[in-house]
Amino acid sequence: MPTRQANNFIRCYRSIQVLSNIFNYTCQSWLLPSTHFFLINVVFVGIYGAVRIPGARSIVMSLAASICLLYKTTMLYRFGRLDSKSEETLKSWRKDGRRVMRKFIQSSSPIRARIGPFYVVDKTLVLLACETISIFAANMLITF
Repeated sequence: MPTRQANNFIRCYRSIQVLSNIFNYTCQSWLLPSTHFFLINVVFVGIYGAVRIPGARSIVMSLAASICLLYKTTMLYRFGRLDSKSEETLKSWRKDGRRVMRKFIQSSSPIRARIGPFYVVDKTLVLLACETISIFAANMLITF
């Protein structure tokens, strides 16, 4: 049995889209924004404490900041890969010349994770988040 059949792909992609929409509906408005906000604040306070507080607490705060930053970048990177891989998958199926496949590809959108009503997570959001964190941390260290 061939593994690359249009009917199997359509059924599987639609089920993944439904799961993604359920995830976005339940998590985009409260879970992901609150996690995003909490992790950014822990990173800011951890960087500030690592520089300004002497002793062993600075090591603990720097470890907490680095773990939260690692978790945040990994989470955003994985969500961004989901977006890019689904786009690649749809592009690879465009070569199939059947009418049903063309109509399905036109009606399908890439699978995306959303943070709040405005953020769509893609690969550039990871870099933007790291840049924002570093700028705010530097400004906080200079100001206080």
